[in-house]
Amino acid sequence: MSIIEYIFPAKGHESRRFRQALAISRQMLKGSTLPQGVADTLVATGNDGVAAFRLALQRYGHAHGSQRREGVVMQFSAIQSDTVIPYLAVLVEDAEGMVGSKAITALLPFGSRIMGILFKGVEHGNRWTRSAAVRALGTIGGARAVPCLIAALQDDEEHVRSEAAEALGNIGDQQATQPLLASLTDPNWLVRESASSALAAFDNHQIAEKLGLFLQDSNPAVRSQALHTLSNIGGQIALAPLVAALDDSELSVQWDAADALGNIWNGLAHNGERIGEQAEAVVPLLAHFPSGDKILRQRIVASCQRLGVRHVIKAIGHPQPGIRAAAAELIGQQAGQQVGSHPNGAAYFTEEQIALAITEHASALAKEPQHDVRMWLVISLGQMLTRIARIPEVGLIPLFFAIDDPSQVVRYHAQRALDQIHDPRVEAWMRQRNTPATRTAIKVQVPCPSCAQMQELTPPLDGTRHRCGNCTLSFAIRTAGDGTLLVTPLTHARNPNGECHAQHPWYTILQLKPDADVNAIRTAFRHLIKQYHPDKVVGLGKEFQQLAEEKTQRLTAALRRGLEACARRK
Repeated sequence: MSIIEYIFPAKGHESRRFRQALAISRQMLKGSTLPQGVADTLVATGNDGVAAFRLALQRYGHAHGSQRREGVVMQFSAIQSDTVIPYLAVLVEDAEGMVGSKAITALLPFGSRIMGILFKGVEHGNRWTRSAAVRALGTIGGARAVPCLIAALQDDEEHVRSEAAEALGNIGDQQATQPLLASLTDPNWLVRESASSALAAFDNHQIAEKLGLFLQDSNPAVRSQALHTLSNIGGQIALAPLVAALDDSELSVQWDAADALGNIWNGLAHNGERIGEQAEAVVPLLAHFPSGDKILRQRIVASCQRLGVRHVIKAIGHPQPGIRAAAAELIGQQAGQQVGSHPNGAAYFTEEQIALAITEHASALAKEPQHDVRMWLVISLGQMLTRIARIPEVGLIPLFFAIDDPSQVVRYHAQRALDQIHDPRVEAWMRQRNTPATRTAIKVQVPCPSCAQMQELTPPLDGTRHRCGNCTLSFAIRTAGDGTLLVTPLTHARNPNGECHAQHPWYTILQLKPDADVNAIRTAFRHLIKQYHPDKVVGLGKEFQQLAEEKTQRLTAALRRGLEACARRK
């Protein structure tokens, strides 16, 4: 419109209804207040009213800013008639503020009749209008809207791209599969999250196969996003790639894989598959529990809680010893923390679950052949018995028998567990156990670090000093984090004849037979050096550090002499 036409409009060509509609529109847009009910009068003027409203919007629309125009949208939205669509379509073209977005929201009840308006909004609107138009297309657009939404995945505004991904997920058209997969590499996390959620609505087998390529991507963020998408898909098809990702070279991807396996039960339930398959996700998590770093172990614990405590309890009977030990350790840690519900909603062990776990532990402990697994079963059993209110006898009997276990470490932890359980049955059993006739049965045998003669000691052993009756060496004992006993010499050792320990044969120092082979010599050396290395006594005095250095030197010399003896025999 030229300036001449703006100042001197051609009134002769305007109808009376047009002039009336222009006056009403001017009152709505330029007046000091927004009158109530004038929108109905304006809509009643028909086509002339639309043209007049568009002209008034050009002339007076910016008189009071976008807030006045948003109020006009609200008045039009109250009219439940098709005649209001052209007026709202004019407001969709507004490039300022939230006017266009609110107009699209008001147009939604009219369904597919506003498709053309939405397409124009996606193409020409501001970022809020484009987001609203994309969101509306996902609701009412159907297959006709898919090409427009795919194009919106390349929008400059990340919120528009995110809304487009969600809209494509709502429609579920297969031609959007590849564009959504490409959006998993979008630089914005919100877009990647929306694309991941949208892909769960498509053919899961097809998506899972294509996500396998993303798991080979060099970017860890892309691999993590693919794992998140697989957890949204869930089911058996997502289980294998998620388990494989636990061995990823990047720690962050391993953490995300553990989280994804914990969420896979949503997909299992959603797809109608057997809920019992959750156990298939628990076993690989437990297999990675012992070797994982601190964060991975924490996430494995959280995932196992989400998958179900009962599956962890059943894993105590798994054929692989490592999984049995991990299940016992995890149960012991969680049962030892708290009984009941966590404030954030995570399910801790209930009293009933602890009772079931105690029964499973007692049954497994009676037939477990591996001493390290028995150790974790005893530790876990002791932690659960200290947390439960009413201690069942089925949980105490295995600990009573574990006192006589062939493994020294198992006996030690069984004794510690019984010492922490305050129960009359335990106290009565301990009094009977400590009678002169039976007191020797609870002795723990510890080899002397000098002459290797077994010393029978009474638990608890931590924080006490002992003296060897053969070589008079004084030594201290402490328990390592894994439950093993570490023996630290405190003085120089001499045998009753006054002969210095350094003169002992190499096989005596390494606690071996004279005909031991190279592998046995190296294994014994590594086992002993872990106990007596100077790093173990860094926090003690100089005399202890000096003794550790001397012991290390003797072990090193014994290793050298032993290897030389093997070479001579060959």
